[in-house]
Amino acid sequence: MSVRRLDEAPDPNAGSVGYRLVAVLALFTAHVALALGVATLDCRRGYFAGSLAGFPTSRALLLALTVAAALASVWIALGAILELRREGGIASAVSAPQDTHRFSLLIIAGAAAFLFPHLVWSAIAITTVDVC
Repeated sequence: MSVRRLDEAPDPNAGSVGYRLVAVLALFTAHVALALGVATLDCRRGYFAGSLAGFPTSRALLLALTVAAALASVWIALGAILELRREGGIASAVSAPQDTHRFSLLIIAGAAAFLFPHLVWSAIAITTVDVC
C-alpha cells in the first residue's frame, strides 16, 4: 500500500472509479425506467402500433435498449477488470481492501457482471413474453 504525502498531487484517475460505479447503477435504473415507460406507453396509450423487423415496435425498442445496456455493462466490467489486472490482479484487491482504488475496481466489475444476467434475462423476456 502506498501512502500519499499531503504535498503530492492527487491521482487524476481517482474520480473515474466513482463515475463507473454510478454508470452501472444508472444503467440498471434507466433500463427499468425506460422499459416500464415503453410498456406503459404501448399498453395504455397505444403509441407503438407498427412493427419493426418482424417485432412489434415496442418490443424492438425495448430489445434495442436492453442490448445497448448489456454492451455498456460489458464495456464497464472489462475496463475495470483490465485496469485491476494492470494494478496487480483480483487477489491483490481482495487481500488488501484498504487499497480503495483496487477494491473499488473489483466492486465495479462485480456490479457490472451482476447487471449483465439481468439484461440477458430481460432480452429473453422481451422476445418471448407479451409486454402488456
